[in-house]
Order: sequence, then C-alpha cells, then structure tokens
Amino acid sequence: MDIGFFHNFNSHMADTGFKVHVQQLTSALMKRGHSILAYRSWDENPDFIYYRRRQFFKFIKDIDIVYIRLSGNMEDYTLLKLFKPLGLPVVWELNAPLEEAAVRDKMPQEKIKKAFKKRKRLAKLVDACICVSDELKSYCIDRLGIKNTFVIENGSNPELFSFNKKTLNIYDTFKDRFKIVWTGRMRSPWHGIDIILDVAKRIQAIDKDIVFIIIGDTKGMDLALPENIVLVDQIEYFKLPAYVASCDMGLALYHGIRPIEGDEFYGSSLKLFDYMSCRLPVIATSFGQIKKVIKNDENGLLTDNNPDDIIQKILRLKRSPEYSKRLGGAARKQIVDYYNWDRAAKQTEEALSSLC
Repeated sequence: MDIGFFHNFNSHMADTGFKVHVQQLTSALMKRGHSILAYRSWDENPDFIYYRRRQFFKFIKDIDIVYIRLSGNMEDYTLLKLFKPLGLPVVWELNAPLEEAAVRDKMPQEKIKKAFKKRKRLAKLVDACICVSDELKSYCIDRLGIKNTFVIENGSNPELFSFNKKTLNIYDTFKDRFKIVWTGRMRSPWHGIDIILDVAKRIQAIDKDIVFIIIGDTKGMDLALPENIVLVDQIEYFKLPAYVASCDMGLALYHGIRPIEGDEFYGSSLKLFDYMSCRLPVIATSFGQIKKVIKNDENGLLTDNNPDDIIQKILRLKRSPEYSKRLGGAARKQIVDYYNWDRAAKQTEEALSSLC
C-alpha cells in the first residue's frame, strides 16, 4: 500500500512522544511492506518517498490513501479527497482532542471554537478515524461525527526497549542506589511532576538510598529540587533505552486534566509502555487507558496520586526484589504479547486495507 502520510514535524530523530509515535508506527508499517509517501514534509527520514510542490498531481496519482496525523492545520489536506472523490480514502489519526490546546498552549476559547467548527466540517469528508484510546473514540464519534473510528493503542518496541540494555556505569555516581525514572515533557500540565517533587522531598527523610532520575526538557523551568532528584537532559529516543533499563522502577503519574467537562483521561502513555518493555515495575495513575493496561499487583501498581500511597509502594518495591521482578516480568510479557508497534502497525494496516 502506498500511504500518503501527513504530519508537521521532523520525527526521524525523535526525542518527544508525538514524534516517537510517528517514527515507530511508520517504521513498523514499512517493515510490513508498505511505502510512506510524503508531500512537502518536514521530515528527513531516508526511507520515506518525498514529493515537491511541482509533483502534486503525481503524488495524488501514486498514493492509495491519505493518512493525516492531526495537528496544526494538517486537516486541510483532507481536501485532497476532492481530486479523486471515488478512489482516495482519507483517514485521520487523532491523539488528543483539539480542546487540549486550551490547557497546553493557553489558546483562547474563541479560537478553539472556530478551529473545531472547521475540523467538524472537514470530518464529513473523512472515511475513518484512528485514535489511541476508547475515550478518544467516543470523542470522534460524538463530537466529530466520524462513526467509522478504530482504537489502536500505543505500545513500545521490545527489541529497542529491553532489560538487556542495562548499563552499569550510565549512572556511575548512583550505581548502588535505588533509581526511579520518569521521562517526558516536564512543562506539559498533565504530567505529575509536582507529585514527584513532593514524593521525593518526603521520602528523603525515610530512605536516603532512593534517587529520582527525571529525563526531559527543563529549559525555562524554575524548579526547587530536593537533593535526591537528578535531572538528565532530553535524550534522543534510540539512546533512551539504556537510561531507562538502568533504573529500578518507573513512574507514570498524570493529572486528570479534562479539556472538555466530563471527558475521561484520553491518553495512551508511551512512557508507561517503554518502562514495561524494560521490565521495570511501574507505579501509574489509575485512570483512563492506564487502568486497563495495568492490573494492580499483577503487572504494576496503580495509585490515586496520593503521595503517602506512592511512597509506601516505592518502599515495598525497593525492599522486595522478588516482588519487583515478578511485576516487571509480567509487564514485559504484555509488551511482547500485545502492546508493541508491530501490533499497532498490523491493526493500522487492517483499518486502511478495509478502505482501499
């Protein structure tokens, strides 16, 4: 299948979640024999086939389907369907509601309403929507009116993220301490960085052998950090596994920010899957898709974000190595069996093939 793929950022050297999703999904699709064709793309992926502005009609002729990862004004490319109205299916990939911009970028409500009206008009031309959670499926159907909506959850790459990537000297100063990892964009309001800071301050008085490794972009942030928190600059995705696998457990804590009143948490946590793939026991916030993936006390631990609860769970994992190993092993098995990019690519392939 020749997939006309649209997104508005360079994902080839991914270092953030939204870039990783594109990088890993397209790689898995190409591994399954499909071609990724890009028109006026910002990407630099040597495996993509690129078309310049003057090659527009050749691009339209060559592609079997239009696949648009919604962000910015990418939905405008939905109008390509008008060039081949009977033979060019259009698929949207939705990873967050448009209204998220009100929280993330402080976009004015009037601007969001205007953008949503435009998106809803274009949605009438869309043949299917792919989203990452059941909560987003409800949004696509109820708010955008796209009845043909598929849920394809995120995952990890078990070959890339593996416990075999553990590197003893990567945290040389802390190699004998119990290391807890968190990765992500620290400035995102839904990430529970404030919870981690609170937990770190409290646990310092209980066990000085515990250290928190926070990996992400901290530019422009004014943080008062306790001594047991170590900041590591943002790392390219392909180098990240060693930093994750060399820790003892992972945190996936989120605030239940709801851009639309009444909506459930709609995310599909990439960090969660990468921790699990490295066989780390995980403590994660109990809502949305997370409580579907993590079965408490079986393949991880769920929390209501209460710092005292998180501290008790951390101490239990530290003091019970066999218990930690059991949780981490069960988590890794889930990644190998289901929550991986090969499965996501296969489901995407099936969804697209049903339209072609």
